[in-house]
This record gives sequence, C-alpha cells and structure tokens, in this order.
Amino acid sequence: LDGTLLNSRKEVPPENLAALEKLIELGHIVSIATGRHYKSAYKVSLNLPHGVEIIASNGAVVSKGGVIIRREVIPAAELVDIYHLTEDYGLNLTFDSLYAAYHTRLGHALKYSYFMNVLNKGPIYIRNVHIKSLEDYERYMPFFINAIVISKKHPDRVARLRLDLEKADRFNI
Repeated sequence: LDGTLLNSRKEVPPENLAALEKLIELGHIVSIATGRHYKSAYKVSLNLPHGVEIIASNGAVVSKGGVIIRREVIPAAELVDIYHLTEDYGLNLTFDSLYAAYHTRLGHALKYSYFMNVLNKGPIYIRNVHIKSLEDYERYMPFFINAIVISKKHPDRVARLRLDLEKADRFNI
C-alpha cells in the first residue's frame, strides 16, 4: 500500500483508482497485498472499487468478498518458546490478530495505539492489548496470526535472540 497504491498523504490517487477499476472491468482479480494489519488494509479497501480482495499481515490473513478465507496461526509450543526467549532478552513482542495487536511491553503498546488509532484515524479501530504475564499470553495465543514483531530497540539483544531462534531451526526469520 505505502508508496505504491497510496500517495504520501495515505490516499488513493485518482489515476490509481482508475487503473484498479479498469483491471476489474477486464476481469482481473485485484488484491491489496501488504504487511499491514488486516483492519488497516480493510480500511483502505473501503475506498476502492468493489471486488478488491485483501492479503494482509504478510500473507497470514486473506479475505475474499469480505470473508476471511485464510488465517495462519503459530503453533502454541513455538509461541511459548518465543515468549520465554524474548523475556530472557528483555525484548518486546507484538502479535496481530484480526481485531487487535498484542504487546508484551506497555510502552510499545501505547506507541502502537497512538500510531494505529490517532495517526491512522478512521472508522476501523484496532484494539491494543498489553500482555502482562505468561497466563495472559497463553490466553490470547489462539488469536495470534502468523506474524511476530520483535522490538529492534536493542540490536545487540535482537542479534543474540536471532542466533537462538536460528539454532532452534523451527522459525522462518
């Protein structure tokens, strides 16, 4: 979306809208493909011609005709391992679900809330949930989609964590 379909003001320029309409008229399947949260992509799709599909969260969520047809989740055992490793390194974890973003550090949750709901104004609200404990984390795990963001605020810790995750040979980094 950013820098391709949307301009610097996060709007769809008329020439892009006309191109989408022409593609749909010619019978092509048109889809937004983005790393953004599903609700963020959905919000953009409201300003596009009917029939534009959505691939969001780096492919973890796919909708067709407004119906979610794919939602990839991360196996629970892997999520627990990642939680413990990031806690050991004092790093923030962020997970998306269809309707919320989950954060293991409150400061990051507040910053994300500001970005998604103040700077990114509109009718679509993305809840931000601060995960305070392993019990909270385990309660929300079934909702996490197949995308994880680990804070890069401490690059030395992230580099060591990456080595640990690569050694486990279970994660696509």
